[in-house]
Amino acid sequence: MSAAPLLPARYRWAGLLSALAFVGLALAGLSRTVMQQGHPPSIATGFNAALDDLQRGGAVPVEQLENAAAIAVNERHAHRYNLATALAAQGKTEAAVAQFRAALAVKPDYAVAHRDLGMLLLRTARKGEPVDAAIAHLQAAVRFDGNDGAAFFGLGNALGRAGQWQPAVAALRQAVALGVRAPALQHNLGVGLRALGDETGARAAFEAALALDPGYARSRAALSGR
Repeated sequence: MSAAPLLPARYRWAGLLSALAFVGLALAGLSRTVMQQGHPPSIATGFNAALDDLQRGGAVPVEQLENAAAIAVNERHAHRYNLATALAAQGKTEAAVAQFRAALAVKPDYAVAHRDLGMLLLRTARKGEPVDAAIAHLQAAVRFDGNDGAAFFGLGNALGRAGQWQPAVAALRQAVALGVRAPALQHNLGVGLRALGDETGARAAFEAALALDPGYARSRAALSGR
């Protein structure tokens, strides 16, 4: 699908996640995700301490995480994923991307790694830069885990950035159906529907964003035409 013309600034895509929220999402789902993948981690004491320190807002002793990544070959994808999230928290994007890809080289169907890599690539893409790689990883994420609302949210945002409005709206609606409640989700859904010419649906989505957060300025501006 060819890209639609750029929308006025007041209608543009809301950001999916701040850097802090991105890392928090990854860490919050870490234990559940690893267990669902069938590889409960035999992680070294130093690795547990490092993650605890990170979750408390402290500095990340990356060397400890790198050492732990060499433990238990059959679980290395989980260690690489954990290291990638820690590196992303430090703003070391290239190193984080390398570790996400190392995890996927061991376990190509590792849904959460596809999701978080796709989100990282989307979040760090420069304005006007293609987001094909982000889309590909997020598509893989929802293919391997069809119940991950955050992955559908990210996929919808990435497709929207590419001007692929029809599949973007479908992905965002699936995120809503899976229970994701975020004003940015509803706002982006409204942007997509407006781009497709569905003004009634767009206004309903903007109103839904304001119901979640009455101070959400982007949706209020979109409704008022300012």
